[in-house]
Amino acid sequence: MPHDENRPAGHQPTEEALRRSSAFLVDEALGFAFPAALRAEADFAELLDRAGLRLSRVLPTGTVLSVVEAVAAD
Repeated sequence: MPHDENRPAGHQPTEEALRRSSAFLVDEALGFAFPAALRAEADFAELLDRAGLRLSRVLPTGTVLSVVEAVAAD
């Protein structure tokens, strides 16, 4: 997947911008290399159930990611 950035001549990106750009590219590369999917809470519950686990809770992190907590099924 081509990745181009449009910057004015002489513009030097900040260290933070470079880290964010690098993280994005790693995420994209992993997405192509490994099967992945966006999952809703119900999807995680079903997936965990098939693994013999029970969805305990989903904790928002204030980002696009959440922490999914599972426990052994009774």
